[in-house]
Amino acid sequence: MEKKRAKLCIGIIFALNTLCILPTAIFGGSADGTDANIIFVVTSVIFMWFPTIATIITKKITKDSFKVGVRPNIRKNIKYYMQALLFPGVFVCIGAIIYFALFPHTPDWTLGYARSLIGDEIALPSSLTIPWVFLLAMGATLIAPLIFVNHIFAFGEEYGWRGYILPKLQSFMSNRKAATVSGVLWGLGHAPLICFGLQYGFGYPGFPYTGILMMTVFATVIGIWFSYLTMQTKSVIAASIAHGAINTIRGGPAFFAVVNTNMLLGPNPSGIIGMTGLIILALACFYKMKNSRR
Repeated sequence: MEKKRAKLCIGIIFALNTLCILPTAIFGGSADGTDANIIFVVTSVIFMWFPTIATIITKKITKDSFKVGVRPNIRKNIKYYMQALLFPGVFVCIGAIIYFALFPHTPDWTLGYARSLIGDEIALPSSLTIPWVFLLAMGATLIAPLIFVNHIFAFGEEYGWRGYILPKLQSFMSNRKAATVSGVLWGLGHAPLICFGLQYGFGYPGFPYTGILMMTVFATVIGIWFSYLTMQTKSVIAASIAHGAINTIRGGPAFFAVVNTNMLLGPNPSGIIGMTGLIILALACFYKMKNSRR
């Protein structure tokens, strides 16, 4: 029965994800630069609540009395909450540093890309120096967890994927396998949005299939960490905080790169090299799960 519930919930999520993108497909628009429109923005916001909606529908249909863990349990798990607050910025910065070290021609120390996005509304230095880079990275790391609206939307996804589907998968597979499978499915669920430019834009080699593949890898990597936080705290709140913080900071590294950067590689954490720091974190969490009970 638990396997059936997991399949039903996942099926509803994928169905809702597909239906949600239809207005964008019919009326046009995308997530890329000046082509971004209000329809896609609204679609992306609603998209994040489909796992919660699917969970509610599944529980209603199958008469499931399972309760998703939403009590923070902060007192007993303060170290995991500190990780959720600070690790996103730290490990995203590690990935960006590795990317720029491997591709020294990609940084734009005059912040041309950032200026093209924000114009003259915010004063930026004419050219970056090491102290400036350090201050900006530290500021982004500390500010990212404070953007509470992102945590709220992240909760919509975490409630379903880590709060409901993950425990269902754990009932018939190991913790490590459940964390991996839920992450893969979560990433594949983003395919409709990737086709309209989310994360990677358009025109990259293999569009949109390589973008879907890379999004699946990215979601699996961070999904393992989110699953670990959920298992340890018995709540989706820590994972929601980490998820929201990553959503806040994930586009930051590209502000320091040249405009024509291949986003499949980096410097954002959704690129395979840009996510190097998060891969290290996920592997550590994966290793710690190995002795966990089924």
